[in-house]
Amino acid sequence: MVNESRDIEVVDLGTRPELTRQVRDLISEFLLLGDSWVVLLGLTQDGALPDYLVAELDALPGLTSGTTGMVAVATIKNQACGTGQIRPFRESQHDEKAVEIPPGLCELKRMYVPSTYQRRGVGKLIVQFLTEKALDLGFREMYLDVTSNRQGSIEFYESLGFQPCRARHDYGHSVVSMSKVLGR
Repeated sequence: MVNESRDIEVVDLGTRPELTRQVRDLISEFLLLGDSWVVLLGLTQDGALPDYLVAELDALPGLTSGTTGMVAVATIKNQACGTGQIRPFRESQHDEKAVEIPPGLCELKRMYVPSTYQRRGVGKLIVQFLTEKALDLGFREMYLDVTSNRQGSIEFYESLGFQPCRARHDYGHSVVSMSKVLGR
């Protein structure tokens, strides 16, 4: 059993494309959880993801090609055990109103560590890795949304310095929006 973060490696998926299938599977699993925003909005049909999310997964690892973002994957002995991504903030296709986008704002998306690997430092290492990459890419603030029924996730992000903030998306269900000013 792995209990120490020294056994966990976090890398840019673009440098390890052989992990793409595993990352697709992790993200699909995350998006189809019973309390995920996809399910809460009723976007799944017969357990299938909407076409635009399937297209997003099909674009891995080049998901953020041509942008200033990236997909991170955590591994233990070449087995994907968590994933997350950053990208420049953009309005969701579900938003009904435009919001002001501050310069230097990135969004933490698709952050997922299966329960089998939780409480081992995997999520913390992914966020730390993505924070460093965000700073390297010139971002000054990181934003995220988490469904309000995921109290453990909210506490996790708070432990990493994220604080509740004004919502920048309108998903049509209850979320907690959080952000963190980045700096070295």
